[in-house]
Amino acid sequence: MHARKNNKNRNVHISLICNFIRYTLDLYMDTKYHFYWYFDKDIDWRWLIVLLGGKPSFTLIYLNFFPFYSKTQKKVLYILVWSIVVTIMEIGAVYIGKVLHYDEWKLLYSAALYPLLLYILYLNGLFVKKLLKAATAETDKLS
Repeated sequence: MHARKNNKNRNVHISLICNFIRYTLDLYMDTKYHFYWYFDKDIDWRWLIVLLGGKPSFTLIYLNFFPFYSKTQKKVLYILVWSIVVTIMEIGAVYIGKVLHYDEWKLLYSAALYPLLLYILYLNGLFVKKLLKAATAETDKLS
């Protein structure tokens, strides 16, 4: 498996869309429903490290190695493997690093949702790719 080089424009668009969705989801899960929180129940600068550092990095690594041009079975396997990897990382964040804390949330919920969320991330990558291709074609017409 080798990395497919996403261009910087595509990476920025994917990161912005995905992070907006993640930040909104985390905000609701934390402050409104109190399912989970990072570090302390109050929002502090350490929360930004997770949201601005770890999550965008994961998005870019996941999509950079995604087998976009492979058969469906390989894509499904890729999503399942990454779901396991992210679940293990969450176990570490909860039980070892004490970065993530649960109240009403359970690890099982995360493990069940990760395949769906990673599939949505893949679809978002395709969507951004299509938008940028159309924008490039439009720019070429105007030139």
